[in-house]
Order: sequence, then C-alpha cells, then structure tokens
Amino acid sequence: MQNLQRKRLKEWSGERLSLGITESGIEKVAISVPWENVSNAYGMRMPDIYISKEDLFDKRIMAEINRHKIQGLYIHVPLEDYEFLREFPQIKDLSIKSGENVKNLSFLEALTSCRMFYLESASLPDLEPMLKVKRNHRIDGAPAPRPFACVGLYNCEVKDLSEFALRTYIFSEFIVWNPKSRDERKRWKTIIAKTFRYYEIEEKETKKEKRIWKSRK
Repeated sequence: MQNLQRKRLKEWSGERLSLGITESGIEKVAISVPWENVSNAYGMRMPDIYISKEDLFDKRIMAEINRHKIQGLYIHVPLEDYEFLREFPQIKDLSIKSGENVKNLSFLEALTSCRMFYLESASLPDLEPMLKVKRNHRIDGAPAPRPFACVGLYNCEVKDLSEFALRTYIFSEFIVWNPKSRDERKRWKTIIAKTFRYYEIEEKETKKEKRIWKSRK
C-alpha cells in the first residue's frame, strides 16, 4: 500500500469509505463517468482510498478497511476472483474495469444495496444474479432506492437475455456498448429504462478508456 494511502486510511474518521483498486495502489486523478443522467453521475462514490490488488490479501489492511462501511468500489485491474465483494454488502456504486475474469455475477447476490453497476469486458451466461436482487427487493417503511437502478455493460458478452422478456425490470439507466462486429441491438430491445442506450464501438475502442472524466478533487 502506498504510504500516502496508508496514512489517509489510518486517519480516516468517517463511517463510510469508498475504495479504488489499481495495480500498485497509486491514486487515479480522475475516473470515467458512464452515466448520462447528471443526478446519477453526481451520485457516484468517488474513491477516498486506493489500494493495490495485493493489499486484498493483507489481513491488517483489510481489517482497517472493514472498520468502515464500503460505499463505492472502483476496480481498475483484472482480479482472479471477485467473490470477496460479498464482504461489502453496503456497496452502492460498483465499477469493474478489465473484467475479463468475470465469468458470472454470483457475487452481486450479496450486494442488495448496490444502485450503480458498471462492468467491462466480461463474458457472462446471463444477468440472473442481478435480476434476482431486483426481484427480491422490498421496501419496509421509508422509501429506499431500487437496487441496480443504473447498469452499464461495456464490451460484455451476455449469452442469455430471455429473462427480460418474461418479467418487467425497471432501470433508471441501462447502457450497452458493443463492438460493431457484434450487432446485438435487437437482443437488448426488451430492456425498460428511463434512459436506455445502445452504442456501437470500434474494435480499437474496446481497449482504451472512454474520455469522460470525473475528478476526485
């Protein structure tokens, strides 16, 4: 863990905390914003602390992190496994870049408070774990945000979308970016969202970060 980040974590007094994970734990000055709705963009939980992927296996660092409620998590590097996300059920904003190793979304079943979910470069059998959370969502007493209101899938292959034709799922935003060579516009027409977008991207764009930024400062 970088010294500056270690010091920041040690001195962090807030109950809530947002994390960024990079290769060496170096802080990113800005991150991309996938959402088109301004209120959703402002709702993003910018990272307060950055750690490296190796830090996930450091018990002392993780014990310090677990003293707080993790509200946002931005993963900028490929990880071997994502099941550790189950340890952070309070996450409201989850972003997974370089998600080549994401083969299913089972870890989302524990993230019942997650409102915004962005994923890149994954190959998935379906979106069932996420949809299961939406089906099971109940509001007791005061109104609560719907889980997975905003979903962004960038260069992701999803084999089975039949569930969307069987049930109605409401989203605030649902944005899909697919290579032109994989024209799936018709497959995604069953999505119901206040803002739905399907973008075709060039093959070379699947390997570079989108140039829309939000500064941490």
